[in-house]
Amino acid sequence: MLLATNRYGMLPIHSAALHGNVEMATLLIEMGADIEAATSTGQTALYFASLSDREEMETFLGDRGLEEQFIGFPELSGAYLGQKPPGDTPVMFAPGIVCTVYDEHSSIAISKDGCEVYWGVLPTRSRF
Repeated sequence: MLLATNRYGMLPIHSAALHGNVEMATLLIEMGADIEAATSTGQTALYFASLSDREEMETFLGDRGLEEQFIGFPELSGAYLGQKPPGDTPVMFAPGIVCTVYDEHSSIAISKDGCEVYWGVLPTRSRF
């Protein structure tokens, strides 16, 4: 089965779970989708169902053996919020923190003293 992902490794099964679409999830599973597949930052379909408070989807996935997943927010410290300092090759900054699978963010604004970072969350859009 050919599976499309977005830049975060989010699969159609993740999107179906995020939006609570049990019918689509059923079809995807019947076609061979791996319900245990995780995004590049470790989130499973059940994580997305829980995130968006989709109880019917949570039950559906739980009945198929997926276990609840907790992904804590990492400690942000140091010059680059605990991230690898930039190099010559562009890479996504702070995957799972600033760049996330379920929301797109605005550009960041950094305070004059460099101690605070601000950004806004834009509405969720599914790529599937």
